[in-house]
Amino acid sequence: MPVKVLTMPPIPNYRRDTGEPIRTPWRLPRWLGGTLLAVTTLALMALIAGPYTPAVLGTLAAYLTFVLCVLLPAGVLGWAATAPLAASLDRCGWPVGYRLILAVALGLGFLSLGMLLLGSAGLLHHGIPLALPILAAALGFFPVLESLRRSDGAWLRQRVVPYPLLLAACVPVALLLVAVTFPVGALWNSEGRGYDVMLYHLQLPREYLLVNSTAPLQHNVYSFLPANMEMLYTLLLALVQAGFGPGAHLHGIYAGQLLHACLTILAAAAVALAPLRCGALARVVAFTLVLGIPWTLVVGSLAYNDGAVLLYGALAIGLALLPFSGRQMITIGVLLGLAVGCKMTAGVMLALPVAGLLALHRRWRGLLVVGAVAVVLYLPWAARAMVYTQGPGQVGNPLFPIAANVLGRGHWSPEQVERWNRGHSPQQRIVQADGTVVHVPLGLGGRLAALVHETLLDPQWSPGLWRLARWAQDHDMAEAPVPLWTRIGLLWLAVPLVLLLAATRSLAAWQLLLVLALQVAGWLFCTHLQARFLLPAIIPMALLFGLAAERFIIPRAVIVGIVALQAALCAFLLLPETRLFAGGPPGLRIGQFYFFPAEWSTIPGAFPESTVEHLKTYLIGPPMGTPLYLEGRLGYNSVWDTNAWAEQLRCSPAHGMAWLRQQGYNFVVIDWNEVTRLRSTYGFDPLFTPDLVHSLIPLGLQPANRTYAIRGVDCYELLPELINTKAPSH
Repeated sequence: MPVKVLTMPPIPNYRRDTGEPIRTPWRLPRWLGGTLLAVTTLALMALIAGPYTPAVLGTLAAYLTFVLCVLLPAGVLGWAATAPLAASLDRCGWPVGYRLILAVALGLGFLSLGMLLLGSAGLLHHGIPLALPILAAALGFFPVLESLRRSDGAWLRQRVVPYPLLLAACVPVALLLVAVTFPVGALWNSEGRGYDVMLYHLQLPREYLLVNSTAPLQHNVYSFLPANMEMLYTLLLALVQAGFGPGAHLHGIYAGQLLHACLTILAAAAVALAPLRCGALARVVAFTLVLGIPWTLVVGSLAYNDGAVLLYGALAIGLALLPFSGRQMITIGVLLGLAVGCKMTAGVMLALPVAGLLALHRRWRGLLVVGAVAVVLYLPWAARAMVYTQGPGQVGNPLFPIAANVLGRGHWSPEQVERWNRGHSPQQRIVQADGTVVHVPLGLGGRLAALVHETLLDPQWSPGLWRLARWAQDHDMAEAPVPLWTRIGLLWLAVPLVLLLAATRSLAAWQLLLVLALQVAGWLFCTHLQARFLLPAIIPMALLFGLAAERFIIPRAVIVGIVALQAALCAFLLLPETRLFAGGPPGLRIGQFYFFPAEWSTIPGAFPESTVEHLKTYLIGPPMGTPLYLEGRLGYNSVWDTNAWAEQLRCSPAHGMAWLRQQGYNFVVIDWNEVTRLRSTYGFDPLFTPDLVHSLIPLGLQPANRTYAIRGVDCYELLPELINTKAPSH
């Protein structure tokens, strides 16, 4: 006899304070909401850029095609690869969107490793890298076509709640896209105006294409590090050169920055759509907070690798929150392997928290699978480093230059290893009475003090009242002695409330708290305590804010209000450096190339174009930290690597000059400001001094600043009549 099941009528959701039923919220079709957000973003871009809006939009439109030539094939290939995971993504806020983001991330990994393979085989010339996007699109074409045939487009017509907070999220998106249109070196004093981009993130792809190889370069140690993102920049640069012609590497600056900005936005979307049981408001809060952190916008607008790390990390942590699945574990391993292949610190900031989540649920088999797959994905970079650091009695260091004093130092001297370790570990620099500098490792107290300084007091995590006064040009408050409380970021005021409410929310909140705690611990004990390296912590932090905002009505208003204010204040980030959003002209050009400093001509761009290919310049500094903007043949080295000219000068000044001529150098360019900065931080070669260079003038090193109207650096020309001088014998 069948049993009749009695069902209760649904209980209406009543407000706790008044008892009246909650009204059905107003909803918009998804396509219309997206259109409104796009229009709002464009309007905000025009408000920030003012009369320079045409230059901003023109720059973005000119280079978007190249970026899409990377993102679309990656997404097509990744869509086919993620088909086995489609059924397990139902807990996401938007399963189709989450799968799209996951597809793009996995497809980019294929393109990165594909470029490494082509470069290892010497196949970077003659447009060969362009075959990779074509191959990716071909492999995923039919699965995507089949998915489109089965789709009725209902998800576009689905009606959603138009949360006003999304309008606040448009502010950082607009700021990010405007900042992308500035040439690298124009923005962000806090990041050395993109020093890392100019020295290796984009300079190395340029050199890889020039030498038709992705082998490490001994004059630039950063080329030994894993470089999944740099491989994408190499592919992008190859596409740009195919469009603009050989030697058009400067166009790759904007394309690279735009690609990284797109990955940053995708990372924020991956956080918002994480597979958690939460409402749309929590996801909107998380999305807005990730983009509303100034550090996100600073690194996102540069051609860095942090955006890719955030993207892979958000996906890996999100999938680790799902119930156990073999396919899921394999995917997590792939994501972590690709993340570590972008940036070594991802092993601490992402792999460690994911391992903690799996261990918490005793998923030991899953942990082994994730670890094995991640190692396999990192193996190409490990093998590459080992091959180029092996030597007599050394099998090679798979992590070089990391752990060089343990796993092998390759071509480096013990002094170089010591300088690298000192420069990449938390130490206090003490200048003694006699002028000598002593580096003392930081203890636990010093590390915790650094945590406070690099988070609560760092305006690029959240601006405090003191920073707001500077933006408002309130000089009395900005220049007066600064009370500590005025430097505390506004966002941190909500953190105690968030932690309290999130801890009572669900088991997922406790898992996110575990992730956050492991990330902070990893940052404290495994990095050199830079604020930017803590950025992956925004993944669990944003989700915790979202979960807390759904808990109670009054705290919700506080949390949402602070997140909205944080995002809105991003409109002023460009104000100190460019005067944008203040009615005045920008301090630097938008959508154009310029050189350092803006007043002096380039080397050898200052010379007649017909002679450029015959000139060769040796850079000491290098000038403004970069060879990226300089044309012609160049010689330089990073601060960590051996300076070849210095080694020759140590034999004798005459020997050093003869070596320059034997190598075919015509000019030497020295940036003494950069030499001083690097000497005080990382230990630039002490041999180079103004007195030494002055002593070389009688040997044929002729000052050339006046001859070529060059300012800002010291330029020297080797006299033509001494070009054929032979090197003295030992």
